[in-house]
Amino acid sequence: MNGLKFHNLLPWVIVVAVVLPVMVMGGERGGIGDADRRKASYMFLEAQNWKSREVSDAYFELVRRAYETDTTNTTAAFYLGHSLLSMRGRSREQYERGLALLRKHFDARPDDVYETTFYSDACMMLGHPDQGLEAIQRLCQSNPGKLELQARLAEAYTRTGDYAKAIATLDTIELHHGQSFALTSKKISNYIELNDTANSIAEMRRLLASAPRSAQYNMGMAGVMQQFGMPDSALHYLNVAQEAEPSNGYTYLAKAQFYREAGDSAAYDQQIRHALTTDNLDLDDKLGLLTSYIREHISANDTTQRVDELFGVLLEQFLHDPATNEIYTQYLYTTGNYKGAK
Repeated sequence: MNGLKFHNLLPWVIVVAVVLPVMVMGGERGGIGDADRRKASYMFLEAQNWKSREVSDAYFELVRRAYETDTTNTTAAFYLGHSLLSMRGRSREQYERGLALLRKHFDARPDDVYETTFYSDACMMLGHPDQGLEAIQRLCQSNPGKLELQARLAEAYTRTGDYAKAIATLDTIELHHGQSFALTSKKISNYIELNDTANSIAEMRRLLASAPRSAQYNMGMAGVMQQFGMPDSALHYLNVAQEAEPSNGYTYLAKAQFYREAGDSAAYDQQIRHALTTDNLDLDDKLGLLTSYIREHISANDTTQRVDELFGVLLEQFLHDPATNEIYTQYLYTTGNYKGAK
């Protein structure tokens, strides 16, 4: 029995040993007495206990009381601010108070990675992008080797409209990480904001040169060409993507979208049909594709044999799948085929 009690207490011993010093040292000492600081620390620890039990009301109340007991404790300030921002039905006043509490912790301990990152993201979402940028800049300065923070910095530059600095930061990440489709896509997005057609195309060409037969890279190149009004070139790269990976359903989706924008309904239908027969599109993707296709045709009063044929393609693969049959039932009912729906 004694061993069981010790086992249950051990996590709390560790928490008190680690968190309590942080709580006591979490802010200026100011005019707060030692007794109030200890009281606030214990309330904060008890709040974590209720949080682990998922009793949010008790957690919030204890965090609030911990901060009000010791307003110099920036750890309590941060988690109270965090709670205010996480509440449903928040008012603008709550938003601003929550941000102010996060800021209090940031000013005291700007090197705390999680807390500063959360504060930066909150500023970005709540209409204070310059403050969010300042926070992530300071964090990157104190953690120059953390590329994940550099990625956040690039995003912050993009959100504040400093696209050139965003590209320069992404270049730094690429220097250490190497090229990737995600990085190149972000760089191109910033070049597009700068209306820089030449560098947008050059950036994608550089990635494509590293793997000329990559379906993903060729589809990316097609997207860039389409963006800048070069449909013939876009179709060329889509053809290369399909030739390189004829079983890749996403190449057919990309080409279907191309034909849809071009107004070629017959070619669009053909690509949709091919996409539904490929193996690398999962059932959810196929159902989403077919549902979107059906919605378009119903809204245009065009529920022709083409839709039935596409359902036939899907039912051949997933005849006994409940979701497939449910959507087919809904389609038949909507089109007045009550007997078939039944």
